[in-house]
Amino acid sequence: TASETHSRKFSRFVEKLTERDPTDRLLQSLKNTHWCDEKHADQYLDRGGLPGIAFLRDSMQRVNSWDNYLDTLLGRDFQYVQPTKVPVRTLRGILQEIASREGLPLNRSELARKFRVSTPTLQKILGVFETLFLIRSHGQGIFFEDAGILSFLRPKEVRTEAERMGSWLFLELRAQCAYRKDLQLSLSEFRTRGGAHVPFVLSSKGRTLAGISFDASPSLSEKS
Repeated sequence: TASETHSRKFSRFVEKLTERDPTDRLLQSLKNTHWCDEKHADQYLDRGGLPGIAFLRDSMQRVNSWDNYLDTLLGRDFQYVQPTKVPVRTLRGILQEIASREGLPLNRSELARKFRVSTPTLQKILGVFETLFLIRSHGQGIFFEDAGILSFLRPKEVRTEAERMGSWLFLELRAQCAYRKDLQLSLSEFRTRGGAHVPFVLSSKGRTLAGISFDASPSLSEKS
């Protein structure tokens, strides 16, 4: 996680949400303190937190390491989980396509046609990707489990500020859900056919705590 890469404790944001009436104290806390500054967040989104790679200072070394890591994962480890005749280059292509649409609704049938595999085969591939901790389904979309691998597949230069914010929020909120077992947190998406969309909804013990959306502009747009 971002906090682990700097030997810090988790943000207490989610913990404060579980209080009986958190609004005033939470907003005041967000105004007064910066658990993580923009530079730290930006660095984490570029390097991720994969041990052995995240702390390499040379960018080309990191690129080569991610390249080798994915080769091993898709060429060897994938076969241990689910033997397949699908070529490694096709598996990479599918992963690259997911990276280009992170967080957006994913049409699995369309993706299967593009890479000339059956829809059931694609479902198995996505399942193995999750087992290998490469991706995680969220609502109608898919996010990457490590920011560094996503950065390797889809560099900062071709990603919008909103896309990077979405990645950051997913990684932080998912980490809270995974590690704060005492809070019994769950993370979901709210979406209606009419177009209303709240990308992240946090719940604890069956009670909705907050809906979290984001906007890349300094002030909220009318739509937001």
